[in-house]
Amino acid sequence: MRLSATVLLLALISACAGEKPPSDGVDTGTGGPGPGDDADGDGKIGDDDCDNSDATTYVGAEELCDGVDNDCDGVVDNGANDGNQYYADNDGDGYGDGPPTTACEQPEGMVTDSSDCDDADGRVHPGALERCNDADDDCDGSVDEDVSSQTWYADTDGDGYGDPDTAIDACDAPAGAWVLDDSDCDDTNGDIHPTADEVCNDIDDDCNGLVDDGLPVETWYPDADGDTYGDPTGAVETCEEPAGDWVSDNTDCDDTDSAIHPLADEICDGLDNDCDTSIDEDAIDATYSYLDADGDSFGDPATYDLRCDGVSNSLDCDDARSHEPQVADVGSTAASPDGSVTAAWPTIQEAMDAALECVLVRKGNYTENLNFNGKNILVQSETGARSTVVDGSGASAPVVTFDSGETSGAELQGFTLLGGSGYSVETTTSRSCDSSSTCTDHYTSICGGGIYIDGSEPTLVDLNIRGNLVAIPADYISGTDYYYYFGFGGGICLQNATIMTEGVDVYENYAESGGGIYVDATASLSYNTGGVVGNTAVSGAGFYVDGGKAYLTNALVSFNDATTTGGGFMGIDATARLINVTAGKNDSPTGGGLYASGTTAMTAMNTIVSGSDTGAGVLVDSTATYLGSYDDVYGNTDGNYSGITDPTGTMRNRSVDPQYTNVTDDGNFLNDDWTLKATSTLLDSGNPAAAYDDVDGTDNEVGAYGGPNGGW
Repeated sequence: MRLSATVLLLALISACAGEKPPSDGVDTGTGGPGPGDDADGDGKIGDDDCDNSDATTYVGAEELCDGVDNDCDGVVDNGANDGNQYYADNDGDGYGDGPPTTACEQPEGMVTDSSDCDDADGRVHPGALERCNDADDDCDGSVDEDVSSQTWYADTDGDGYGDPDTAIDACDAPAGAWVLDDSDCDDTNGDIHPTADEVCNDIDDDCNGLVDDGLPVETWYPDADGDTYGDPTGAVETCEEPAGDWVSDNTDCDDTDSAIHPLADEICDGLDNDCDTSIDEDAIDATYSYLDADGDSFGDPATYDLRCDGVSNSLDCDDARSHEPQVADVGSTAASPDGSVTAAWPTIQEAMDAALECVLVRKGNYTENLNFNGKNILVQSETGARSTVVDGSGASAPVVTFDSGETSGAELQGFTLLGGSGYSVETTTSRSCDSSSTCTDHYTSICGGGIYIDGSEPTLVDLNIRGNLVAIPADYISGTDYYYYFGFGGGICLQNATIMTEGVDVYENYAESGGGIYVDATASLSYNTGGVVGNTAVSGAGFYVDGGKAYLTNALVSFNDATTTGGGFMGIDATARLINVTAGKNDSPTGGGLYASGTTAMTAMNTIVSGSDTGAGVLVDSTATYLGSYDDVYGNTDGNYSGITDPTGTMRNRSVDPQYTNVTDDGNFLNDDWTLKATSTLLDSGNPAAAYDDVDGTDNEVGAYGGPNGGW
């Protein structure tokens, strides 16, 4: 209303003025009032009027809520008397209290209502819900009017959370520790309540129905044997190790034995010590042995390895059959022998007859004669030739016979064969004696005292063939019947066959032809790493190769004595090759060491021929040929060579003392040592080609013990 009157007053003044008052003759140049004029008519000029166009604005004027600095103090609307009254609302419930404040605009935190009876509690104000709390919640001057009781809960542990099983309804809290909260799950422990931190203790600390939730949980396993490895059964899951013997490992396979765990050494005890599900594998106390899968006490030769339950021998030819090998034991007293270890056959022949693949012979002396009868089986001794003897003196027959087409799968190994007298074959022919009668010629050939081979190809290994005698009666005539006798191969007689020997020694045998070994025109012999020693004959005391083939490698041919021809080696119309052979102390009037006759083609390399007391060292007659290289022919009484030009000095042939380690003429052939002394010039002087190098990689050592197989 005041503002409107002022406006009217100004309008009247302007109307009454009409025209401008007469000029006083002074022209201001602006057309407006000067600094000393009161243009708004408020009676104030100069510094007392901050707005000369507004009669309500001057120093000392009443401040109004109009957005103008009415009193010219530089502040708009300050202390205006026409503003509203406001009250502080400290609890923010929309109701104020306390002294009023007049202001043109509502200040922050203040309201126009002054009816709050407790401005410190937002739940207390006019219209609020009255609560059972001995207070005037709705500011109507009454306390707890129209309010029902509340439910109180005991808070025995004083954590501010009550036991839900202790409810009491009351407007006021009962005497003691009671609260309106009912969420405590253990009111005996102040550390257990809904806002508590969950800790690892197998307890629901925060009353959410879960134990140790939100904490890192680990699985623990019992370690009853204290080896720090746990039993995978009996696991528990907790966030800390349980009391007692528990570990986080679950790899123990036997928690009752502290010596059994994943890092234990495997030992031969039938247990899985290192828990890898294998028993006794790579055991630290294992030994190299052979697997005996069929439990017959004989090992499979292809299974040599570190093992706990193997056997030391490799004598099983079929480790899937407990009755192979068939066992022969001269001392067996089994009532019903079946060839098993506990019921062995008392004779080798019985075992051979029952065998499918092989025979194993226990050590001892067996008086019998053996015939393979076409079976390609292995017959071997358990302990070797020195302790396993087959004596064939009980019958007029070879000790062992192969004459039924046996192949190289028929193998004889590890025996001494003695006492054999040979296989006898008789043929007859008729002829005219004179114009009135017919004569009959009877020819009896006896062959193979130790071993007789005809039409077969057996394998002979590690044999000692000695003391076999192929004796023949004198020829005689009875009427018109003429009887002629021939004896061949005191040790071995080979007809119509091809064989290879390894480690076969032929000692002190006798036959008319071929005291040691006889090879006929239809046969071939490869003789390796063995000795033909001390044999006697009329012809060919050591070897008699009659039209066949003989290949000798690393052979000792010594002390063989023939009464007519061929002391050490005799070939007639034969093919002979001698590599690293020592032929020493062999005697015969014709060809003491080596004798080549007829169309024989003989070659010798890295070979020694020495010490023949009778007969030349090398005798070549008729149309035979001999080619020697890197040989040493020395000290033969009747000359080193006969029948050919002496090749000494050519083809690296020489004639020097071999310097044997120890050779005597004492009649004991077993105590002689035919190796070379360290001073011998024959060491490392054989054929230098790598194929002939000694086992130590040096150049060939001339004689029986040089070359790649010279270590026998």
